Amino acid sequence: MANAMNEMTCYNKGCGQQFVSHENHPAACSHHPGDPIDHHTDKGWSCCEHRTTEHEEFVKIPGCSKGSHNSEKPSETPKE
Repeated sequence: MANAMNEMTCYNKGCGQQFVSHENHPAACSHHPGDPIDHHTDKGWSCCEHRTTEHEEFVKIPGCSKGSHNSEKPSETPKE
């Protein structure tokens, strides 16, 4: 959903930044293409080697891949 300045939220994993569509380009977003890993003593991303035990550090792990921002919110996967 856009605000008055036409800013959108990026839904790429590990990004979450606000962006304006006319400023989006193929290297604008630093994100994680892999899946989050959240074991009791090991948190990180399947796409990169950086691991931590602290959630606060996990959310600060910089993206390991570049691409365009994505304004499309992912669909919720039903939990079994």
